[in-house]
Amino acid sequence: MTFSAVAQNQRSPIVHTAAGVVTTAHSDDVSVSCIVDSTDAVALVGGGNPRAGRLEVFHANQWGTVCDDEFTDAAARVVCFSIGFGHVGRMVDINHYGAGDGLIWLNNINCNGTEQYIDECSHGDWGVHNCTHNQDVVVSCTDNTSVRLVGGSGSKGRLEVLHSGVWGTVCEDYFTAATARVVCKMLGLVSGTKIDNRNYITSHGPIWLDDVRCNGTETDIAECSHGGWGVHNCQHREDVAISCACVEVRLNGGRDPREGRLEVFHNGTWGSVCSSSVYGSGINNAAARLVCNMLGFGHKGRPIRYNRGLYAPGQTWLNSIRCNGTEKRISECVHSGWGIGQCSNSEGLQGVSCLSDNSIALFGGGSPREGRLEVYHNGTWGTVCDDGFTDAAARVVCYSLGFGYVGREMNIDKYGIGEGQIWLDDVHCD
Repeated sequence: MTFSAVAQNQRSPIVHTAAGVVTTAHSDDVSVSCIVDSTDAVALVGGGNPRAGRLEVFHANQWGTVCDDEFTDAAARVVCFSIGFGHVGRMVDINHYGAGDGLIWLNNINCNGTEQYIDECSHGDWGVHNCTHNQDVVVSCTDNTSVRLVGGSGSKGRLEVLHSGVWGTVCEDYFTAATARVVCKMLGLVSGTKIDNRNYITSHGPIWLDDVRCNGTETDIAECSHGGWGVHNCQHREDVAISCACVEVRLNGGRDPREGRLEVFHNGTWGSVCSSSVYGSGINNAAARLVCNMLGFGHKGRPIRYNRGLYAPGQTWLNSIRCNGTEKRISECVHSGWGIGQCSNSEGLQGVSCLSDNSIALFGGGSPREGRLEVYHNGTWGTVCDDGFTDAAARVVCYSLGFGYVGREMNIDKYGIGEGQIWLDDVHCD
């Protein structure tokens, strides 16, 4: 067994006793920190993947956000370079990811783009700012074509693309829901539709694209067929406008973001799903895999019964979802209808797990980069004993979590001892 699918490709072989064969107590649980230096540690939070999200920095043992005053795409590229994504990056609308809470650590960051870490850029003193969390910086480290929606909200408006350093519009000829879906996914949202453009028309700037045809599987609008940059027979009254749906599903209340109570977004409200009903069980395996894929965890996943109490705030939307595996979003699946009140005691709440066996995570640290090491095995989280565990093993853990070949073992007292199963002991890595 290896720590995770990622860890299987590591240069360091992992040797340990058989899973569950241990003779130690939880006071010997391993804790790991993947933070190299507090002045260099940054994370992108809330985007569903490590390449995009709200920028947070680690300082004085606490995470905090960054204000957008003077923050430019040059600073975004420094952030992306420092976390291993190369010299790419741009600022993104905060409305796509949600404002932070707690500390605002930095303001007035000014980078020229040649720095290796954000702390090398000029900035105000730590904790000194005149900002609110609505000004939190959001960064995308993708090197895709830049797109934006103008004249409406962060998820609705006139479509514009950036080409040769200039923003321009897209003509609506042949523009379909599949193309809208590609654009919305580029913005970190889920699905989209073409809408009436009367409220979003402009009278200036270039029209960059026309006759855009996507099949919906592309990751960038530039991958779709089109007539060529700047080649069109349109006027601005034909500029396309689209509306993107915000994330339609989420997993709530679990110990790890990859599992929890399934919630669905409908009519502006989050609601739960019942795990069984007169219509059949809550969801099938194809629906669980669709949920996990929508959340960025790949086509894997299974239904689970959510056992952390029956109460879920707000609406209960659905009690039966059946997918066949070809759908792009949960609303395309067959279901018993929206709005059913509350789940009965015999039904309970539907959960989904997107975890693979031998997945790992760090708990108790307030950040995914540090905490008590736990392994998911046979459907149960369990800890790892510190016998034989060294900084070399910590670096394997951090690399498998996507934080690079960094990491060190920490004192368990900082994060709290675990409970329940102890899965591994005598872990040795080269």
